[in-house]
Amino acid sequence: MKGLYSSYDEAIEFLSLCAHNFPNYVKLEKIGQTWEKREMVVVTISENVTQAHSKPALFYTGTIHARE
Repeated sequence: MKGLYSSYDEAIEFLSLCAHNFPNYVKLEKIGQTWEKREMVVVTISENVTQAHSKPALFYTGTIHARE
């Protein structure tokens, strides 16, 4: 079962790589820490991340566990 899901570190590494490689389309923002001291991040994906806040949005959550 573990092979089906990415770890927190793998997910953050992938998202950071996307933001680095596609800075006009992907932006990562740290918004705090979990109870277990992991960074919480918001990922913005848009045709133009600098204007994304002015457009309609969808909100997805992921890598959330019951104990956090």
